[in-house]
Amino acid sequence: MPKRKESHGPLTRHAIDLLFLGALFAFLYLFHEIYVDDAFINLAYARTFGESGVWGMHFPYVSNAATSPLNVLLPSALIRAGLSGLWAVYALECLLAAVIFFALKFTARCIYFPPFWAYVATLALFTNPLLVSTSGLETYLFIAILLGCCIAYVLERYLPLGLAAGLLVLARPDGVLLLAPLFILMVAARQVPQFGKVMIGFVLIVGAWSVFSWFDLGSMIPDTYFIKRKEAAWHGFSFANGLALYYHKYPVATFLSLILAVFVPFGLALAKGNWLWRAFVVLVGGLALVQYIAYGLLNLPPYHWYYGILIGAVVLIGSAGLVAMAERVSRRVALGLAAAIIFAGAATCAEAAIVRRQMPITTNLGTIAQYRAIADWMNAHIPIDEFKIAGELGVIQYYGRADAVNNFSDRRILLDLLHRLRHGSPGKWLADMNFAHLAMRPHVASDYLLEENCKTSADAIKTWTTSSSWNDSITWCLRHEK
Repeated sequence: MPKRKESHGPLTRHAIDLLFLGALFAFLYLFHEIYVDDAFINLAYARTFGESGVWGMHFPYVSNAATSPLNVLLPSALIRAGLSGLWAVYALECLLAAVIFFALKFTARCIYFPPFWAYVATLALFTNPLLVSTSGLETYLFIAILLGCCIAYVLERYLPLGLAAGLLVLARPDGVLLLAPLFILMVAARQVPQFGKVMIGFVLIVGAWSVFSWFDLGSMIPDTYFIKRKEAAWHGFSFANGLALYYHKYPVATFLSLILAVFVPFGLALAKGNWLWRAFVVLVGGLALVQYIAYGLLNLPPYHWYYGILIGAVVLIGSAGLVAMAERVSRRVALGLAAAIIFAGAATCAEAAIVRRQMPITTNLGTIAQYRAIADWMNAHIPIDEFKIAGELGVIQYYGRADAVNNFSDRRILLDLLHRLRHGSPGKWLADMNFAHLAMRPHVASDYLLEENCKTSADAIKTWTTSSSWNDSITWCLRHEK
């Protein structure tokens, strides 16, 4: 197809892009202090690594519960450059928004799409209530690298494609699943010899990190894999049907997160006459499908950020279908629908941030302000260096002076896993090899225990009450452990 004629001069286009991104950055600022608790776990890692070079939540102890190494390294670099933790995360979110926007603009040119698809898709991604609720975690980083993989494939740059696929795994381990649709795509296109180049780049990145993680962090696999595998479904809701639970708790936010699925069939139809877009759909949609099947089979809990890949694919393909309607049916109607969806998503997110001071979708048992109040009180009244915690620890760890210790930093849960494996079994052999360099931190010297949802507060030193849009109020107890 011939390239589309640009309707504006370069200076005008650059000015429009700058205004567009400026408005988007201002919107993202609404959320920079209210990330979900797990984002603060990641932020604690980034701060510790940026300030001390130790990979862990609290200096000087090494741990390996950061699911996304790349989402620790990038904000830690910004912290090292002088930004505070929360500002580093916000700056990274803005940078990722710009990268995603320009990647979509470049993709639109490569596959002969209308340029305003980039604007619609970017706004749809960054006003989607579920995706916004994963801010501070690795979802947008994952989407940015995934777009890089698609661009590398379209440009037939196979070694860079492999490098990008490796970075995708460092953004989130399930990025390895991209190899499945990528291999199918390359077999269908008779590019099997080129797949070897892809694997060279992939092994270089993943292999280098795996060696470092094995020797220095004590495991090639993040501890979170073993922690989350021990968790059961939430009262019958697993990843496979978890979106129904979110619709029950957050009907408007969940509906708006999924509404572009209506236009996915129109986006898929575009693949019939455009092989470049077909490759994009296979990579993005194929990864989402494979990940959904894999997580469903593993019966994992339905944490909302686990759906980031699926929702991201729905938004990217569905927004293309909406733009296709503008080209073929009625531009005014299609753009009106896009504007309505984006405005409704933005309003829902803004209301949650401004009025409730929470993310539009959260599974935390308290607000950031409530958890910070616990940390502030303990900083002022409990002169200890460490204590045990049974409950959500991200915010309390980040704002607290003492080390809040649970399975995310005390790795004895991994020893329990090893002890349960049958001697002589393949699983036991693999686990022994994976944990060959595992080192345990000393036992917690303090006998203080901070317990979430405590059954009785009779012997508590101090209690707090937390609540959120996810649940009614619960009690936290600080006591001496018996």
